[in-house]
Amino acid sequence: MKKEDLETIYLKLERVKKALMERRIEPTERMAYPYSFLNMQDFLSLKKFDLRSLQKSLSRLGLSSLTRSHFHLLYTIQKELEILSELISAEKKNPQKYNIINPAEAISLINTRASFLNKKESMPSIMLTLPSDAVFNRNIMDTLLNSHVDVVRINTAHDDPDTWEKMAEMIYELNSTARKKTPISIYVDLAGPKIRTGKLSRITRSFRTCTNHLRNISIVPSSIGNTCITSKDPESGGFQAFIAVEDDFYHRLKHADIVEINDHDRKPRYLRITKWSKEETVLECGKKVEISEKTDITIQISKKKFFTTKPVNFETVPIEIRLFAGDRILLSSNDHEGRLLQSGPYKAVVPCTLGDIIFPFVKANDPVFIDDGKIALKVITEEEHGLLCEVTNAKTNGTVLKEEKGINFPNTKLDIAAITQADLENFSKVVEFADIIGISFAQTGDDIRTLKNMLSSYPEKGIIAKIETNMGVHNLPMILTELCSWKNGGIMLARGDLAIEVGFENLAFVQEEIQNLCEAAHTPVIYATQILENMMKKNLPSRAEIIDASAAQRADCVMLNKGLYVKGTLDVLEHILHSMEHLFNKSLPQLSPLKEWEGFRDKLLEDSSL
Repeated sequence: MKKEDLETIYLKLERVKKALMERRIEPTERMAYPYSFLNMQDFLSLKKFDLRSLQKSLSRLGLSSLTRSHFHLLYTIQKELEILSELISAEKKNPQKYNIINPAEAISLINTRASFLNKKESMPSIMLTLPSDAVFNRNIMDTLLNSHVDVVRINTAHDDPDTWEKMAEMIYELNSTARKKTPISIYVDLAGPKIRTGKLSRITRSFRTCTNHLRNISIVPSSIGNTCITSKDPESGGFQAFIAVEDDFYHRLKHADIVEINDHDRKPRYLRITKWSKEETVLECGKKVEISEKTDITIQISKKKFFTTKPVNFETVPIEIRLFAGDRILLSSNDHEGRLLQSGPYKAVVPCTLGDIIFPFVKANDPVFIDDGKIALKVITEEEHGLLCEVTNAKTNGTVLKEEKGINFPNTKLDIAAITQADLENFSKVVEFADIIGISFAQTGDDIRTLKNMLSSYPEKGIIAKIETNMGVHNLPMILTELCSWKNGGIMLARGDLAIEVGFENLAFVQEEIQNLCEAAHTPVIYATQILENMMKKNLPSRAEIIDASAAQRADCVMLNKGLYVKGTLDVLEHILHSMEHLFNKSLPQLSPLKEWEGFRDKLLEDSSL
């Protein structure tokens, strides 16, 4: 750095020191801790200024940026001035003997390497997971048009190639019209060897209409609709019921005024028709009524002509398997549908994907976790086509086991490749439109090397290694080494499975160490899993997840999962990130101005009791 620049930094720092000294009010003899009193004043005086540019200058010289000097501010400033004075008076520089990178180059490099994630200079980019109905969901379209979403995520663990392609086409259209200046990148997750619960046997879903949450009822012809409940307006929490009837009966509704619904548990309900069209007949809501396969729907066309039918095309739901501590289940690699048993050595059979590959690695007493740890089990013994397990932890009133929920074997060393045969097939369907490919359950450098070879004809596409197993954490240095030879590469902190693997109580420590290592390797990090999850699902964030979201400021991108309340959640996240931008830049705390305690010095001068 030039002598003139060093002198400029010296003068700025000296002015800061002078301002602190001028604003000091000396402690009285009654004070037991005078240095604490003085140092607090120094900190408050320091926070009257915006010192972020000075911090960057000091940091680029390899000096303290003052952010870790809260305990001894004036001492640190004086030492900095002494060092700067020596640098200014030095006649010649020491020759550079090693391959080194200075702080300014390091910051520039991390920003360059994160640019494929559409990262802003001082704030993380935002990634949004697309739901299955994204192409038809007006709420999602409006959000992508009017918010600061930088990347969308397509998860190949769900839906199918046609749906993924339609999602990509929707983004291409947005980028060519409304988002020309700020195009959205497409990130595609390869599912990897995700171990999940399989499908459960299904039953017909009945429901009640004319409740506080369900006041909109429509009858539709069976040829174009189902008997089901759908969300009408997610932001307000409203829902709508659809009752499908045979087409012949539906066409007769055109000549009716009243629909009688009899659920056989109450008096018949009479609902007035307010609107009829070829696709939908709208009913005026009245008293509660149950809609099931037994419900009768009757209309009167003339004085003596009545027509009665029953709802058809019911939406089905999985059976409820509620597990309690002490229950036993069979995790099966052979069964296609989970089911409850009336008798026998276990309560239920639960299909486990990849069971035939996984089970040979598992031993008796190995712990098993389902659905991010909501259900804890231990392996009792290996059966012919599965593992007999006992529930060791569940809610007092039982925990419902659900379909397609993750299964973790944290103490079992699963030496399997991250890219499965299904991933290879899906890769060929998504590679043309994906800007970034994510490799789930990345465990070794070989996993990254495999994906690099698959992308040899696409050197500009990004690679994201998702760290979500103990082995992935252990081999992170080798994974980062492989990414150092790829233009656009990064790490995703996939904290859902990772928390189970390393233990919930260790997650905070592990994620900090991962971010430290990635920063040392100048590799961008995506902060993911359960960010503002309550906000996204229930429109009300918990206090803890607000603090958790603020920690995303250290990352280069933050990922939101899908949910009903997308727009509101994005607004809250953007507000948090903008607020934290004044306090942190990556792992560097920033000394931005603070007005909260503005009048403190005046109060000290006025208070004669001190």
